[in-house]
Amino acid sequence: MSVKASIAFASLLLIMLAIAIIVFVAGDRVSVLLLSTAAGLGCAGLGVWNYFRAVDFERANPGSVEISGGGTSIVFVLLALAVSAWSMGAIGLIRRHSRR
Repeated sequence: MSVKASIAFASLLLIMLAIAIIVFVAGDRVSVLLLSTAAGLGCAGLGVWNYFRAVDFERANPGSVEISGGGTSIVFVLLALAVSAWSMGAIGLIRRHSRR
């Protein structure tokens, strides 16, 4: 991993940890859950991008295997979409209870 990639990875990791802490502390607010939904969708987009990046790498370098691509990327995308779906469901529950 290059230095530029390490800096980008560390930045993304810190952003995701900050969002996780915010959701843990104030996860009963719709605005926080909207942030969680957006972060989940953003991570899913990064997972799709990584999948195609790994395919291109393997195509350009026959015989090599990019371990972060393939099934790993698909699982990451599914987990990120699950976070988004959970957040959207929580928003629905909050709105339903606030109407009563």
